Amino acid sequence: ADPDNGDFHILYTDTGAKGYGANLSNDPNLAFSDDIDGQTRSGAWDIGADQYQATPIYRSVGPDNTSPLASSTGQTLTINNDTATFSEGLPDNIGVGDVIVYNSSGTTTQNTLAFIHQRISPTQYIVKDKNGKTPLSTSNSTNWQIYRAYTSLYNAERGNENDGLPDNLENFDDWTPGGGKDDDEVGKNLASSTEQWNIACYGDATDTAGVTIDGWTTTESNYIKIYTPYLPSEVGVSQRHSGKWDSAKYIIIDQGSGWWPVISIREEFVRIDGLQIKRVDASDDYPSIVSIYFSNPNSDVWISNNIMVADYSQKTGNDGTGIGSPSTFHNKS
Repeated sequence: ADPDNGDFHILYTDTGAKGYGANLSNDPNLAFSDDIDGQTRSGAWDIGADQYQATPIYRSVGPDNTSPLASSTGQTLTINNDTATFSEGLPDNIGVGDVIVYNSSGTTTQNTLAFIHQRISPTQYIVKDKNGKTPLSTSNSTNWQIYRAYTSLYNAERGNENDGLPDNLENFDDWTPGGGKDDDEVGKNLASSTEQWNIACYGDATDTAGVTIDGWTTTESNYIKIYTPYLPSEVGVSQRHSGKWDSAKYIIIDQGSGWWPVISIREEFVRIDGLQIKRVDASDDYPSIVSIYFSNPNSDVWISNNIMVADYSQKTGNDGTGIGSPSTFHNKS
């Protein structure tokens, strides 16, 4: 990746080492199954000490929710290595992607943040810093709060953080956003940062702006997953519908007009899972609820477990589609 500065991890564009190693997990002389970073090797092994693996990143979306989900008022927080322990159980709607703001010394101005990556119990969580690494530790802190990372899916795609967060901690995702739907979007290069993004959507309110996923750099390993958490290891109360429309779960509705869909996918490695998506339209175009728009024959897009609803009762012209794509679209999944 950067040999001049001593970084000998495999570059994401490598074609000679990735997938060409021998699996030594059952070697008769010295069996092992991890790499130089202590990460478990999976799938085809890579040649050398490093197994190329994307670092998972978690961010939460709570529509219009700028308020703290929980505060320290009498409760303490201890972070040791990657485990956050609270002296009392947190509300059930707190889960993966939510951001803890705290001071590592315990009492003064909040100057540190950690993101929830896994829920162990109402009092224990696996947490990481903004880059998916081990966060700063703290012991019995009495000065902490928990927030959603973003207040809409639109803002999460563009890196516009929750304005309710302390100003000194707000700018944790610092790529430059583009213009509106008709302008070039600017996202993050997940390949060069070796990250895989998980955007967890919560049913705090209805998300009322469509989103275009564009301007990122994604690969088969470095993809974007937008989903609703529902497992006990993710959140205390499911944020996903149970197979029918549920106003208490996450919903995104676009009430615009024209051909722009509610979710426009213009990146090649994206997963949309477990959302409720509604399109309300009075235009004469051919709108889609979800549109997939690119021409890479090696792309890999998953659209699963979603409920899609279209309200075209005001339309006087053409009907639309649920999932639409141009004729140049190729997709292997």
